Amino acid sequence: MRCLIKALLVLMGIVLVTTKGNAETLPPGYVQGDVVSYSYVPIKSWTLQEGIGILPYLFEYGLTLWDGQHSLEYYHAENIRRIDIASQWSTVIGLSNRESGWDNEIVNLMIRCFHNRQLIMLSARTGKHDYHQNMIDILDYLWSNRDTVLVDPEGDQATGQQLINNIVAADVGDEEECTLGAAGMQQRFAQYDQDIRLRVKNGQYPFSHIRCWLNMLHYSFSCFASSQQDVDDYGRFFLPTNTKFIGVDTYHYWTGTDPLTMTSAQRRSIADAWQDIITRYYPQGLTVYPCGSWAKECQNDTHALFNGLPAAGANQAMMIYIANSDSIPGSSYTTPIESMDAFYDSLKAGPWVGLAWWVFDNNHDGGRTLDYIDKTLTHLGGVPYTQQQLDDFHDRFVASRMRMFNDVTQNQFVAPVIAEVAPDPDLAYINQPYTKQLALSRGSPAASWSVIQGPAGTQINASGQVSGWTPNVADIGQVFAFEVRAGNCIGQDYESWNARVKSRSDFNDDNDADQEDFGHFQACLSGGGKPYPAGCADADLDKDGDVDQNDFGLFQQCMAGPNQPPGC
Repeated sequence: MRCLIKALLVLMGIVLVTTKGNAETLPPGYVQGDVVSYSYVPIKSWTLQEGIGILPYLFEYGLTLWDGQHSLEYYHAENIRRIDIASQWSTVIGLSNRESGWDNEIVNLMIRCFHNRQLIMLSARTGKHDYHQNMIDILDYLWSNRDTVLVDPEGDQATGQQLINNIVAADVGDEEECTLGAAGMQQRFAQYDQDIRLRVKNGQYPFSHIRCWLNMLHYSFSCFASSQQDVDDYGRFFLPTNTKFIGVDTYHYWTGTDPLTMTSAQRRSIADAWQDIITRYYPQGLTVYPCGSWAKECQNDTHALFNGLPAAGANQAMMIYIANSDSIPGSSYTTPIESMDAFYDSLKAGPWVGLAWWVFDNNHDGGRTLDYIDKTLTHLGGVPYTQQQLDDFHDRFVASRMRMFNDVTQNQFVAPVIAEVAPDPDLAYINQPYTKQLALSRGSPAASWSVIQGPAGTQINASGQVSGWTPNVADIGQVFAFEVRAGNCIGQDYESWNARVKSRSDFNDDNDADQEDFGHFQACLSGGGKPYPAGCADADLDKDGDVDQNDFGLFQQCMAGPNQPPGC
């Protein structure tokens, strides 16, 4: 199996690195999911329960610039700038493959995304603009160049296979669920799988990791069911069983009181209260139904899907939320940074695995994500901000996005690091099973453990405890080498140490149990129930806190005299 994996990785343009113990590992920046991708987070399927507490897929919605006046290549420099900006705090970059003539430029932009360790999202919508066929054409091109090193105008490089392996999803629709109904959604997902995800190429399924994503309306406005009651009493429908990525968009726009007149704590309190209704995950459970009131039982998107997907049998579905960092020029105030922070914290605590930010740009109209970055925000009614206010918005916006990114890449998805074994060499005692509890100083998700080297019988369990080997008398004085591996989807670490075999009655470490050792034992005698003197822990052979007649009986069994192997 290892040779097969190695062959596949070499085919994908990935050179294996050999570490101590001749164990093969991925080079820096590559992670293992359904495929090996060059990214911060893996492409894989999480159950709804597994999604609680992580938020791996962070991306900006509507990043690609094109205004219909020129070719996509005309905007290359600006789109590269946008990719580079968003790559500072994103794990996914969405690209618009709207027109059939854009294939070459989309591939160039994909190469830049790969260079920045970004996963990629394309579109496979059908209709006036056939994103669906355009995506097929792009994938065909990448597959035919799977072993070819492709180069963008900036000199960045990636093989076609590497680009394929960095595509995480394809958008197949937005807010169409009520028109499509369950049967229409099922058919759309099935068509995507047939045409794209499960296409056979040279006897392989190279696109099977690219799941489709359909975004829906907020639960209260939508038609999907969260329970059988929604079906029976409200005429709603369960989502189809072949649902993969699914989600909603519900935005918190600020009207009424100007948030700039509030303190940061006041803004965060208002933002949290809004999340309590719409996105908060309640571990004790929450039943929702479309009652129309401004109450979590009527409006909560998180539990609408968390309850509805299992009820529908959509057991492979994962949840993506579109939140807003924009405002509506002329209608709402600039969205406070506290509102964005509240979105992230609430969604991370629940089963969502994706967070998209609406919307990156709308020609610098003063209320979009790019306006925070380029310092072109305008106040409600088009009133300009002062330079100091623009600088403050910019700095706090970047700090907020970086907090989210760092939480994902430094807390949620981190290669394991095994704490150093001490002492080294360790001691192993004859006729007593050797155990060693290893620990991780960091690492998430949970690591799997394996033994690379050790005496016959050595094994390690899921919590990192080494066991399975018992040294015998013939091993006295020998040193045995151990090496273990801890790995997760982000990376792996190795730890090596030695264990020297001795008798517990060999207090002076000269490989026998004789009169000198007895002298030490005699000096340590404390009597039953009385603590032993300092420096005498080794003479407490039965480990009951004293050195007494029972310990002497154990010592006597082992005492064989000078230069003779101890009996135990």
